[in-house]
Amino acid sequence: LSAHWQSEVVVVKYNIIKAVSGIVIIVKDPDVSANFYENLGFIVTKRESGFSSVRSNWFWIDFVRSNRLRNTGNDNQYIYLSVDDIDDTYEKLKANKLHPTKPEDFNATGRRETMISDPDGYKLVFFKKK
Repeated sequence: LSAHWQSEVVVVKYNIIKAVSGIVIIVKDPDVSANFYENLGFIVTKRESGFSSVRSNWFWIDFVRSNRLRNTGNDNQYIYLSVDDIDDTYEKLKANKLHPTKPEDFNATGRRETMISDPDGYKLVFFKKK
C-alpha cells in the first residue's frame, strides 16, 4: 500500500486488481439481451427470471431486468470488443441490419473501430489494434 498527494487529494494504490472480469448492466429484457449478444458470438451461461448471463472467453456480462431503464441513460457507456478484422466485422454487422458506424482509425489509441447499439442503447465498439 502506498499513498502520495496530488492536488490535495490522497491517491492510494492498493495494487489488488488482477483483471477486469465482467460487468453487470440493467436492461429491459434479459432474454432479448442474451439473444442479441449470443448472435454476436457470446455464449449464454444462465437464464433465469429477470436475469441472464453471457461470456466470451473469460469476460462475462450479466443482464438484470429493470422497468425503470431510462432511454437516454446509456449514451456514455461503451463496451469494447476485440475482433480480428474490422472491415469484415463491419460487413457482417451491416448484413444483419445492425447499423454499424463506418469504420474509423483513431491515431491516439491506435485502434480501428466500428460501433453499434444493443437493444437497450449500450454502445458496442468493435475494435482492432493497429
